[in-house]
Amino acid sequence: EFQEILAAMDSDDEDSDVPSQCSWPGARQPRAAQRKKNASDPRRGCKSSGQLAFSEGLEPFAAGKSRYAYRCRAEGGCVAGFTEGSYLVLKAFKPGFQTTLSQRDAQMQEEAANLASVFNDEVCPTQNGHRCPIYIRDAAVIALGRQYHDARGKMILQKNQMVLLEREIFGDFRKFNSNNGWATKTGSEIPAAFSHWTWAKFGKLVCDLQGYQGKAPGPKYLNSSYYYLLTDPAIMTADGRYGVTDLGQTGIENWFAHHQCNDICYSLGISGKRPAVRRVTMRVESSSSYRETDNIYGPRHTPAPAFYDAFALGAIVEGESEYSDDL
Repeated sequence: EFQEILAAMDSDDEDSDVPSQCSWPGARQPRAAQRKKNASDPRRGCKSSGQLAFSEGLEPFAAGKSRYAYRCRAEGGCVAGFTEGSYLVLKAFKPGFQTTLSQRDAQMQEEAANLASVFNDEVCPTQNGHRCPIYIRDAAVIALGRQYHDARGKMILQKNQMVLLEREIFGDFRKFNSNNGWATKTGSEIPAAFSHWTWAKFGKLVCDLQGYQGKAPGPKYLNSSYYYLLTDPAIMTADGRYGVTDLGQTGIENWFAHHQCNDICYSLGISGKRPAVRRVTMRVESSSSYRETDNIYGPRHTPAPAFYDAFALGAIVEGESEYSDDL
């Protein structure tokens, strides 16, 4: 089993029989029509000896209320510990959004991933008789070492701008729940129970879950076909310590006001472990909600452009290239 896990961990992330998701000059032409696996997230370290290579034109493939997402790859060596050839997504705040990324953002995602690991060990979720763990993408926050311009010469990314990098997710991308109480109607029992469990056990509500629900014959992860590979979670706490998507105690109450316990919640004995709901004030929608800010993309202002009209910003949907949720 250990050898199988090692074999699945993508030190060479550009297999010759899988497609390149970026199309800059010189990109190798694949033989197969579909990606065979999602690269795993081994311990990255911080080594950076290479650079980021963007698809021609440096156009975002997705946008949310606050950020743009760009496809890129590590070239000429490691970038923030991601191995050469890794398919990556770079996420950067839109101009005018008065928030900057910091290492706290990466640490929050790491904490959510650690809670998912505990959930996998203690709950051992299954789907159709197969073990079906939850994984949350590892992320790095870096300062860009140079400027990047689009095909027209316009500067898109500034030197020293803080951006978030993570491995791209391949497969049919879905959103399972938001941080305001919205939840999909199908295929979300494990993510919904995970969110409830994190609050019941640790007082931290991991939500805003989106990503790929693994199933045969789709891309594998760590040699398994059944799993959830998620990105861009939110963590909500009573004191609102995790940034603008942490809606505090009011957000937690709003989320639970709309959460319907499923069989997993009942089997774990957490169905009765809920906060007292004093009021429900937030609009329930699939896109993420933000704490009140002065940002032009904040909750009282203009939403993300309607041009992007699918779920979320961390992955590729087979046959689609547009997303609509918050990064």
